[in-house]
Amino acid sequence: MLIVLHRHPLLTARMSAAVHDLSGGRFVLGAGVGWSASEFAAIGQDFAARAATTDRCLQLITRAWPQERVTYGDGLMRFEAAAALVQYRSGFRCGSAAPAPPRVVELGSAWHPVNPEMDWVREVGLPDLARKANQAGRSLPALVPRIKAQVSAEPVSGRRPLGHCGPDRSRHPRAPRN
Repeated sequence: MLIVLHRHPLLTARMSAAVHDLSGGRFVLGAGVGWSASEFAAIGQDFAARAATTDRCLQLITRAWPQERVTYGDGLMRFEAAAALVQYRSGFRCGSAAPAPPRVVELGSAWHPVNPEMDWVREVGLPDLARKANQAGRSLPALVPRIKAQVSAEPVSGRRPLGHCGPDRSRHPRAPRN
């Protein structure tokens, strides 16, 4: 998982293709937009424009993967016949924010929402993703949620992100109790 704008997109394309090749085709690039304004300030990137800039970079990355050389130019960057040296045709997207489903339908192979609530995934997230894929005439991307386990000392009830539970649900039902 990486924040796309923290690295040059051609470098990301080359590194991800190399890891994909070294892993025997098992690597999938996890690409995020980012949430920390201070990180963007530290590297001189415009935090407010990060979504649009990330989209341009992902378009470049996915263009570079199947080519030996790539030419690209926009207001952000420009290069001609740069050696891409990659042969990688997979993609990946993440995020639970509203712009994520259209991006994953256009550029990715899977949607990677972070700590979603299951009801939200069922009632809002997947139907929205399916609608966007249908509108674009594309197949539904895979769902690969990121679930961080978080156990609280008190029982947890009601709507909660996947992986959040209390002591009553933190053990396997057949695990011995001390």
